[in-house]
Amino acid sequence: MTLVLFDIDGTLLRTHGSGRGAMAATAGELFGRPDMFDTVSFAGAVDSGIVAIAMDSCGIPPTGRRMGRMRKTYERRLRRRLASQAGEVCVGVHDLIQQLQGRARIGLLTGNWEEGARIKLEAHGLGALFEGCVGAYGSDATERNALLPFAMRRAQRRWSDIRRVIVVGDTPADIECARVGGEQLPHLEVMAVAVETGFAKPSALRAAKPDLQLVDLEQGKSALMALI
Repeated sequence: MTLVLFDIDGTLLRTHGSGRGAMAATAGELFGRPDMFDTVSFAGAVDSGIVAIAMDSCGIPPTGRRMGRMRKTYERRLRRRLASQAGEVCVGVHDLIQQLQGRARIGLLTGNWEEGARIKLEAHGLGALFEGCVGAYGSDATERNALLPFAMRRAQRRWSDIRRVIVVGDTPADIECARVGGEQLPHLEVMAVAVETGFAKPSALRAAKPDLQLVDLEQGKSALMALI
C-alpha cells in the first residue's frame, strides 16, 4: 500500500498571508515586535524553526516557555483570522482525496504546528477529509528534513502494509524532504511530487528534480493516480 503525504500551504490550500499575519500579530502582542518575521521566509519552513530563527534575530532567547506562548497565541489569532477571511482550496484537491480513498493511505507532512494545521484545514472545509490521518508537523521538529520518519512511525503503528511513500508539496524543500527521508528509511520507496500551485516557480521545482511535477492537482490527477 502507498502512503500519500500532503503539504498544506500552497499544496492543499492558500491562506493569502493569514498565517504570517497571525505570527506577526502574536509577536507584537507578546514581545512588542510585530516586525519579527519581516525578513524570515516561510516557504517550505517549519513553524518551530521559523519562530526560533525570528526570536534569535531579535535577541529574544527561544525558550520552551516562550515558544509555548507563541504557539498558543498564534493558534488563537489564526483561528480568528480564518473565521473572518479564509483563503481558498487549491483546484482538484477534493476530487483527488476522494479518489484516493481505498486506493492509498493519506496523511499530512507539513511545517505547520499540528493544531495550526487542523485550524487551516477546518477553515477551508478539508478537516473531514483528513480527520484522524497520520502525519508529521512543525511541532515534531525544527527542520522539515526530519519530519518523514515521524510520519512513518505513526503510519506503521496503524498499518503494516506501507511499502511506498509519496510526498506531495509545492516547494523544493518538500522534494528535498522526500529525498532525505528516502535515505533515512531505506526499506521504503519514497517519491516526490511537486505541484505548481504554491510559492515556488516551476523552474525552481524542476531544478530540484521531483519524480513528477504537476501544474495542479486537477490537471495532474491522472498522472498522480498512475503512480499509485
